[in-house]
Amino acid sequence: MIVLSLLTIPVGYLASQWLFRGGVVLFVAGWVLQFVGHAIEGKPPEFFKNWRFLLVGTKWWWKKMFTDRNLRKNEQ
Repeated sequence: MIVLSLLTIPVGYLASQWLFRGGVVLFVAGWVLQFVGHAIEGKPPEFFKNWRFLLVGTKWWWKKMFTDRNLRKNEQ
């Protein structure tokens, strides 16, 4: 049993590396596609004018997550 457990360590390590690399690739691809979309529109991203626009999405996401949780707790 110990031998089988020890054999799974490299498999877990390789899987985690693959998942991490896949996540990085998807993140970069998303940003590239976003800039391609802005190029097609002919408008630059808003955060080129004001860096605070980078934080708007994060603020919205956090507010949505915590508001939804609070509403669900109050419904029960």
